Amino acid sequence: MRRLGFGYPLRIAGEWGFRHQDRPVTWLNTGIAGDKVMDLEARWQAQVLDVRPDVVSILVGGNDMGWHTYDPDGYVIPAEDYAAGYDRLLTPLAEAGTELILIEPFLLPIRGLVEVGDVHVAEQERKEWRADLDPSPPTAACRVKVARPA
Repeated sequence: MRRLGFGYPLRIAGEWGFRHQDRPVTWLNTGIAGDKVMDLEARWQAQVLDVRPDVVSILVGGNDMGWHTYDPDGYVIPAEDYAAGYDRLLTPLAEAGTELILIEPFLLPIRGLVEVGDVHVAEQERKEWRADLDPSPPTAACRVKVARPA
């Protein structure tokens, strides 16, 4: 099992523990920095579906969007391919009644150059990523019904 890391999984687990001391839960973080939807698909059955979780929180898409600009082996991943992969991840969970917490990919409004490893990504290139984040019409992934707690 992976540790919770230092990002939002750790924060959510800590907040849950603080607010619900009478309801202990087991937390599992299968996130890997740098993953894209296709990377999750390759390990989704064994690391997520087979565990039969009650709740799944997912944040994926940032790397799908900009990967082609900072990885020499990168290529453009069309929004439609991302959406189809995202649907393949979420559909079995939704069908099983798993509560889904979907975190939308986002860009922070940073000016100037951004270093990604040895590569510098200019502000204009990052603006072009918006087309992937805001496709029109909305992607199929937006159609998944999200269960909300009462």
